[in-house]
Amino acid sequence: MSVVVARAVRKWVRNTSRGKDNYQEGIAETNVNPMELAAANYTKMKSKLMEFLESNKWPEIMRSIPVAVWKDLATKLGPDRFARGVETKAFKVQTFWTKWGPLLESHRSAVLSVSPDTWEGRKERMIRNVEGLKNLKGKWRS
Repeated sequence: MSVVVARAVRKWVRNTSRGKDNYQEGIAETNVNPMELAAANYTKMKSKLMEFLESNKWPEIMRSIPVAVWKDLATKLGPDRFARGVETKAFKVQTFWTKWGPLLESHRSAVLSVSPDTWEGRKERMIRNVEGLKNLKGKWRS
C-alpha cells in the first residue's frame, strides 16, 4: 500500500471513529420524527431501491466479497452489536408478546376445545389451528 493510501486510510479511521459525539449530538438535537420523514419519502425510496435491484449490481457486489472478509467483519462487528441490539430493542418483543399473547391463548383454547379422541376431532383441531393462525396474522398490530 502506498504511503498516500495508508495515510488516507489512517486519517479516515481516526476522524470517523471520533464522530461518536457528533452522532449522539445530532440525535439529541433532532426535533422532527425521522420515521415520519422516511414514510413520506416511501415512493422515492422504493423507486431507488427497485432501480438498484433491477440493475443487477447487488448480486455482483455480494459475489465480490470473499467469505474470509465476511467472516472477519461478522466476527469483529457482529457479536457486540447483536447483543446490544437485542437488549436495546427488548421493548419491541415486550410489546409484541403483550399484544400477541392473549390472541394466541384465545386461539389455543378454541383449538383445544375440540376433542382429540376421534379422527374427525383431530382433523378439526388441525383445521381450526391453521385457519385460526392465518386469520390472526398481523392482528396484534391493531
